[in-house]
This record gives sequence, C-alpha cells and structure tokens, in this order.
Amino acid sequence: MNEFFKILKLKPGVTFQQVKQAYRERVRFWHPYRFPSVSKRLQERAHVELTRINEAYKKLEIHYQSKEGQEKRKRPRRLKQQKPQKNRRQKKNLLHRKKLLHKRNRRNPTLTGARAEAAGKGILFHPR
Repeated sequence: MNEFFKILKLKPGVTFQQVKQAYRERVRFWHPYRFPSVSKRLQERAHVELTRINEAYKKLEIHYQSKEGQEKRKRPRRLKQQKPQKNRRQKKNLLHRKKLLHKRNRRNPTLTGARAEAAGKGILFHPR
C-alpha cells in the first residue's frame, strides 16, 4: 500500500481528497500529449508512468471506499419514526365526513358524461 502513496508522492494517512488532488497533478505532469512527438523515448516513459499512476489511484480509491464502508457499518441504525395512530374519535369523524360527502354527491349529482349530454338535449335524468 505504501508504494501506491509513493507513486503519487504522498504520505500514508492522508484524506481521499488529497489523494485525488495529487493524482490530478501527477496525471497533468506525466500525460503523453505534453511531450513532443519527436521524442519517442519520453512519450513511452510518460505512458508507463501514467499507467502506474492510474493503477495506484484505483487501488487507493478501493482502499478508501472499503474504509468508508467499515465506518458506515459501525454506525447504529436509526429506527423509522412511526406515524401517530389515530384514536377512535378521529377515525369516527373521518368516516362520518366520508359518509356525508357520499350523501351530498348522491343528492346533487354533478353533470358529467352521459348525464351532461342528456341535459344538453333536454332529456330528464332521474337521480339515483
């Protein structure tokens, strides 16, 4: 693990954000497009270094993810908050309101669909 930190020129124990920053700096420095195409040897070296840097970053990323996963597992689980249950009176009132609405709708039916068409033609519709 220490060799991956050395490749990125870091000391062990740094945060993942610091690893990410160092990775970006090293990639900028060793990217093959920075070197002239005339110098094949330099481009090959840059390619090798870039491969090593990518490998080190991937290994460290996995290391830090597993570390975070362990920390998350240590945290105690939070229980879901239960909704307060309605008492008998509240339930009764709710049922009463529903019944009233149903009765109102039966007494004064709204004109929709076939009833609206019938009303438009002057046909009388008997309410249910």
